[in-house]
Amino acid sequence: MKTVCAVLAVSLAALWVSAAELRIAVVNLEEVARKYYKTTIAEGFISLQEREFQQHVARLNEELAKLDEEYKVLRDASQNVALDAIERESKRQEAEKKSRELMFKRSDIENYGNDRVRQLRELITTRRAEIFKDISEEVRRVATLEGYTLVLDSSGRGSAEELPMLLYFNASLDITERIIAELNRGNQLSAPPAKEPAATQP
Repeated sequence: MKTVCAVLAVSLAALWVSAAELRIAVVNLEEVARKYYKTTIAEGFISLQEREFQQHVARLNEELAKLDEEYKVLRDASQNVALDAIERESKRQEAEKKSRELMFKRSDIENYGNDRVRQLRELITTRRAEIFKDISEEVRRVATLEGYTLVLDSSGRGSAEELPMLLYFNASLDITERIIAELNRGNQLSAPPAKEPAATQP
């Protein structure tokens, strides 16, 4: 079905350009995105944010475990018949207070986790949109400069089966490496990621 759609798209494009020559180019958008230097920077920054998130959660869980241990000690003391009634009552009240602290700490950890996961998802979405905006603009620039009427994606990105719509094309039509070279002009893929502002911690 997707192959039929691709053929129809080409046919319609041919009608739109009337007598003008139909020039077609092919680009692998997935490969371009993978080799674009800004992708390396974005992935490095996102990985850093994920590590910081995991480390912070680990610290919060350590605090939670400490609170839980303190609560258990107080709870056990409140049931210790070796203590007098007044001291047991005092321990019981302290245990109740510690139990509330535990509840609030669990809630804080859950809220923090949900907020940070949402922020990371938004960060990934934003960076991806910025990268594909750059790629789209460069494809459009090269297509205009070289006089291409139609540029097709050969990666299959976005299709349900992640299979390419183009089953065959002449390699001479592929401008993938041209696009990658233009996007990375003046930049090295192996260069260290640019420093981005640190994400706000709650």
